[in-house]
Amino acid sequence: EDDGRYYFEVEVLNTYLEGGKVILVIPHTEKLSKIQLRDSIRWKVSIPARVFFFDRKVQAEELSLIEELPDESFVEGTIENISTEGVKVCFNRFVSAKEGDSLLLGFEWKGEAFKNILAEIRHIMGSTDRTCFGLKFLNLKKDYEDTITRFIIEEQREALRIYKMDR
Repeated sequence: EDDGRYYFEVEVLNTYLEGGKVILVIPHTEKLSKIQLRDSIRWKVSIPARVFFFDRKVQAEELSLIEELPDESFVEGTIENISTEGVKVCFNRFVSAKEGDSLLLGFEWKGEAFKNILAEIRHIMGSTDRTCFGLKFLNLKKDYEDTITRFIIEEQREALRIYKMDR
């Protein structure tokens, strides 16, 4: 969802106007093709996350200079989709931040801990009672990237297995 455009190619059998709309008559098809819009696939998840907002842009080199952050300075949220490039994280309240700001992200997924991931806010979707941020990872470790890729592949295989069982 939101990571590609789907299309199909078939011959148009007939066209006509109905109620001011053009109606195309096409044969039934189950063959869809996809144009991937993102560099990496985003996978829907629901992962509790802890986020620290810097209220400015932070460089990865600065992380070593930042001392231990107190627990109460983190905000609890939920990661709603994940890829090796970034995540969508949402909060059940209004959170003030701006595009370009940095944040520190931590979460646990399938027993694996992902700590101190520096990310940049690329997109904001919000209201007075819910705020979501599209984040781009800035310093994702190679082993974290490999683990995320492995988990997404596992989830895709499981979804395919369940789909095949239902048919």
